[in-house]
Amino acid sequence: MTSHPSPTRAPLPLIAALLTLAAPTYAVTVRPGHVAIVDAPRGVSPFRLPAQPWRALRRVELPSPCAQPAVLLPDGTVAVGLDAPPGVAFVTRGGDAVTSVRLPARISQPLAVGLDGRLFVTTGRAVLTVAPDGSMRAVAEFTGHAETPAYVRSDGSAVVIATPNARSLEFVSLSAVGDVARVSTVQTSLNAAAAFDDDRVAAVNAAQLFTVDLRGRIATLPAPPGVRHLASQAGTLAFATESELLLADAQARVHTAVPLRGRAAWVAGVDAGRFAVALDVPNASAEVWIVERDGSVSSRTPTASETRAPLVDTTGALLLAARNGEVVAIDGDGRERWRLSMHETLRPPAAPLPRGGVAIATEGNALLFVDDAP
Repeated sequence: MTSHPSPTRAPLPLIAALLTLAAPTYAVTVRPGHVAIVDAPRGVSPFRLPAQPWRALRRVELPSPCAQPAVLLPDGTVAVGLDAPPGVAFVTRGGDAVTSVRLPARISQPLAVGLDGRLFVTTGRAVLTVAPDGSMRAVAEFTGHAETPAYVRSDGSAVVIATPNARSLEFVSLSAVGDVARVSTVQTSLNAAAAFDDDRVAAVNAAQLFTVDLRGRIATLPAPPGVRHLASQAGTLAFATESELLLADAQARVHTAVPLRGRAAWVAGVDAGRFAVALDVPNASAEVWIVERDGSVSSRTPTASETRAPLVDTTGALLLAARNGEVVAIDGDGRERWRLSMHETLRPPAAPLPRGGVAIATEGNALLFVDDAP
């Protein structure tokens, strides 16, 4: 465990506030389509995008390059995976202090946060819980390398989806204290995976949808062929294939097909059964479409390529971060609200901060805090 000096600070004529929380923050819920910051006296305080761009940019230097996007822990600490040497950096007090923890192997998947505050780190064949004091514990091991991220269950435990080299899919249910409660294995390859908004975690292969619920029970449903991306919102499922966005009910019965004019890079639930889908359009700018519950496309917004699934606030507004450094806020109706350039190569998505703003990892040795801090 290593501590590091304070970051450099640079004003940036950029934005107005997100949401200020006066009460202590206790937990972070990550669900398809939104991020909610939970505190004891006030319940859920939703993530909100400001009307104007944030005004300040702070660059926090890290001991080694970022390997994964940043995530927010319940106490307001931002964690980011590191590479060469492998580790996790814990950044506290808005970037005033950095502590790094060395890991035994490289991080292979994005970090995941449990509602009880545990940080889950996937390192090839193992899942570890890692704390800022340097303590760590192996909570799951796989027969092959995990190829998909860990998904956090809403009851505070976690379900980890993995596709080992043996072409089997493992659902590993972790108990509240971090012990492995159940391992269920399905012999299949994997195309896509997602956390559903009804507390199921799902994976899809060429012809089947596999889901696991809070009790570790696996269900198998027919799935459309060629699914590349998967999302869930308000009881509606969205399957993105090479040429279509397919909307289905909770039992994966497709009722609407939306033709796409490019390859889908991701699909995410927005609100009320609506979805955002990012398209890489041949010989044109990338676009983000807002698709309504009935399959109509309400907006098509040009964006930078190489974005990741957005943060979505309670109004349906999206915050997109692209690898080229562009950060774009898009209203729920698809109109661009504002745009910033970080002049950095980013590792999106952004992590929301409890008192407004976001933290974004770069592909270098820096973590960016973008907010309205003086």
